[in-house]
Amino acid sequence: MLEKEDQNWPSSGNYGLIDQNLAIKWVKDNIKMLGGDPDNITIFGQSTGSYSVCYHMIMPISKGLLKRAILESESCVYPIWANDKVKNEIIFSTIDCDLSYRKSETYISGLGCSHISCLRNLTQDTIKNYKNNKSIESCPNLDGIVIPDDQFVLFKNGNFNKAILFMEQI
Repeated sequence: MLEKEDQNWPSSGNYGLIDQNLAIKWVKDNIKMLGGDPDNITIFGQSTGSYSVCYHMIMPISKGLLKRAILESESCVYPIWANDKVKNEIIFSTIDCDLSYRKSETYISGLGCSHISCLRNLTQDTIKNYKNNKSIESCPNLDGIVIPDDQFVLFKNGNFNKAILFMEQI
């Protein structure tokens, strides 16, 4: 749906993550004027917001922006202990992005749309009030630019933005 939308940008999708990145850059550029420390930025996300925080850890455009990242309740590399008695055995659950994309298509068609221009013409109230009992998982577009590779591979190989990471499962 968003493919080849902007000829000047070599990717499509991930616009929410890009917007968040721009907001973090704004904070880094302006926090000193408000008495803050641009080298001491912490972002926090709970539930679905935790996915966003996790994705910023692997986004090259977010490199150097964060000192700390707090993920509560969820993660894009959701660790599950294989055995409570053996905490060093971790199984990483996977996010079924194909299922997520199908759910998104169902959601969008339920709004009466089949193209991005239709979605852009909907009011906030129409989208907010649309009742759909299907949840949509967070799956970014693995475009090689904003999200350079599979998040499990990036974390496993140490290819992520270094920050002090706090994770809590609730």
